[in-house]
Amino acid sequence: LLGEDLRFILHDWFDPVLQEQPDKRAVAEKIAGEAYDRYPHHLKEMMAGMAETSGLSLEEIKLVNSVERAAGVMGCSGLAVYDAYAADKLVYGRNYDFFPYYKKLEPTVVVVAYHPADGSLPMANISIAGEVYTVNGINSRGIFLELNNGSASSPRHDKARLDSLTGLSQVLHQAENMDYVDGFFQTWGNNSSYIIGVADSEEARSYEWCTQGMQRGDKASPRGLMAQTNAFFSPGWQMEPPGEDASFWSKERRDNLIRLAEANKGKVDAAMMQQLIIQPKDEGGAYLPDYALYQLVVTPADRKMWLRLPGVQEWTEIDAGSFLQEAA
Repeated sequence: LLGEDLRFILHDWFDPVLQEQPDKRAVAEKIAGEAYDRYPHHLKEMMAGMAETSGLSLEEIKLVNSVERAAGVMGCSGLAVYDAYAADKLVYGRNYDFFPYYKKLEPTVVVVAYHPADGSLPMANISIAGEVYTVNGINSRGIFLELNNGSASSPRHDKARLDSLTGLSQVLHQAENMDYVDGFFQTWGNNSSYIIGVADSEEARSYEWCTQGMQRGDKASPRGLMAQTNAFFSPGWQMEPPGEDASFWSKERRDNLIRLAEANKGKVDAAMMQQLIIQPKDEGGAYLPDYALYQLVVTPADRKMWLRLPGVQEWTEIDAGSFLQEAA
C-alpha cells in the first residue's frame, strides 16, 4: 500500500544523502542489519511482507526502516495537562524534532493501525512510512505513548540488550492500564537513553529510561502538568545536568512549556494545545521550526489525534478510535 512512499524514501531521499557521504552507506547498512537481527519475529515477518509487494528488496526495506537510526538522535518535546490544568479532559501535545534535511520526508509520515491475530490489543503507530518500531502510538484502551531522545543526560548504549523501540510496541499491544505500563518500565532494561511520555485519560507520566535504570521525571512537576524535553529532570538521578547546547536547549524549552501551562491553567483543550506547541522557542515556547518533522495533539479519553506537518499540512483530526476497535 505504501510502496510509492517507501521507494521515494530510499531512492529520492536516502540514496542521495548516502551518495554525499560514501562512508555512510556501510555504516547505515550495518546499523540497519544489527537492528533487524534483534527484532522479534513478527516484525521481521512484517518487513518481509513489505519487501514482497513494494518493489524493494528486504535489504532495502531494512534501510528504509532505519532512516532515523542512521542519522543519530535529535530533540523532541512533550506537554500534557489534566486535572486543574485542563479545560476538560487530559490533552497531550508533542513536537517530533529531527535534523533539518529530514523535512523532505514530511509527506511520508503515516498513521498505521495494527490488529494482531494473537489476541493482543490493536494499536496505531505514527511514524515515517516503513518504520515498524514505535516512537508514537495509541492503543484501543487509550494508552498514548511518545518518545524523546535522552542521550544528552545518558549517552551510554548497550548492544547486548534487546531493542527498546520494539519494546514500546509491546507496551501498546499489551497495556490495558497504566499499572502495566509502569511495570514494563520497572522491568525492561533499556539499550539506549530515552524519555518516554505516557498518558491515559486520567494522568500523564514521564519515564526517564536509560541503561542505568529508570526514574519518573513527572515527579518534579505539580499534579496535572507534565513537561519533557531532552534531558533528565528527576531529582533521583546522580548525574551532572547536560549543557543547554548539548540537550537542544532542554531546560529553556521545558521551562517555557511549564510557563505556558501555568499561564493557561484550567483553559487548555485540544485547540489551545495546538497553539501552545507551535509557539517557537524564541517566542517563549518549545517549537523548533527548523527541526520539527511533525506535531501531534492527542486526547486519550476519546482516542482523538490531530496531526500537523509544518509547511505541508495543517492540523488534521484523526479519529483513531474508529479504526482501533477490539474484536468481539
